[in-house]
Amino acid sequence: MAFEGFVFGRHTIRTTDARTGESVRSESERYPGISPEGVELAREKAKEIQEIVDSAPKNAILFLGGSTEEERTKSTLEVYGDRLHELYAGSDSVEVMTRDEMDALRAHPEAKTVETVQKFIETNPEKKLVITYPLFLKEFSLRPEFRDKKTGVNTAFSKYLFEKGKTEAGATQVLHDQGGPTSAQEIALKHLEGVRRLRDFAAKYAGDRPVIIGFVGHAWILDSLASYLANDGQATAEAFDKTGGKMMESSELAKVELKNGGATFTYRDKKYEIPSDLLNL
Repeated sequence: MAFEGFVFGRHTIRTTDARTGESVRSESERYPGISPEGVELAREKAKEIQEIVDSAPKNAILFLGGSTEEERTKSTLEVYGDRLHELYAGSDSVEVMTRDEMDALRAHPEAKTVETVQKFIETNPEKKLVITYPLFLKEFSLRPEFRDKKTGVNTAFSKYLFEKGKTEAGATQVLHDQGGPTSAQEIALKHLEGVRRLRDFAAKYAGDRPVIIGFVGHAWILDSLASYLANDGQATAEAFDKTGGKMMESSELAKVELKNGGATFTYRDKKYEIPSDLLNL
């Protein structure tokens, strides 16, 4: 497997208030945890992922597979996959497998995910492939630092960040500025471990084909990763300012490309060269 890099982004517009957990928007009938407005936003953002697919090497595989335990991250990935399925309908060079299609193929009790994916890949040897199948990775989770493991409500640390920062963006700044049960630096490193796990999963079925992985997570924690990547491995308050001083917006995307022994991080129309040993991928 030739690992080409990864794309990541925040979930699209949620249905609940981040502070209180109370419902503040209607929920999509098809996609749990996100609003109809969020569905439309994610469908629009899928065009940016289409650009990544179009520029990928011949017979590359994009695996949209990393999520948290929150429905809104899984649903956002599914919207991306469903929209890409529409965008590439009738294409001679790109084939898209959606979550629904994967589930249908796995309807047999003895069917296994890896074997199902392998069959899809083997029957499309010359095409670029997009595979959408959200998998929960604990490295991307809000728990236990920001959400209670059992109830899912804000922890004392989350409430502290909101209190000190006043807003979500302010809370992100506070997280970068000081530690607590965890730090922005620790969060970034944990996410890179999640990237490695997702890459290793893809390696089970990709053979020698080029692979890009994609995952969806949350503000605060993805802001920590972005700051780390943009600032030579230091997720600090200064690094957060360097990326714009505001948290990742709904469905906002970023990407890391691995080429010729180096790496490039692209975020908010800026490119950052990443030291070769920073990612350890």
